[in-house]
Amino acid sequence: MLAACGNHKDRLGEKVFADLLPTGEWQVLANRIYGALRDGLAHGFDTKHLLVDGKEHQIYLSVRGDQEIKVIRNIRGVGLYIGIGSLAETLCDKIDEFEAILEHDEDARGRFLRARQPTAGLNTNEVAAWHTLAAAKGF
Repeated sequence: MLAACGNHKDRLGEKVFADLLPTGEWQVLANRIYGALRDGLAHGFDTKHLLVDGKEHQIYLSVRGDQEIKVIRNIRGVGLYIGIGSLAETLCDKIDEFEAILEHDEDARGRFLRARQPTAGLNTNEVAAWHTLAAAKGF
């Protein structure tokens, strides 16, 4: 949504992602890392590997341990380690900034409403399952 609500006709999620990364060489790699994460996770339930000089390098996502982005060496070779906690914190800050903009900018609110993804409607069986899950939690 942050990308979709910009003034550009394309969503440009890679630009929002680049803002989450450290400065310097990470910015050069931002588009490629974004694509490897987005396309890999969305279409293959795994990150794509990065191909460098004919050799594949895996991307590792972790919520444990170091919460940074770095190149690592392990038993599988050289890879890219992304501690998603640091990305999540930075993303939450950007969402807070965006909410503040929405409070005061009518154009931004309009772009937000137009860019909003359609809801996922549930069929009868799915509605029943939802109600069962919610009731089990006392809702």
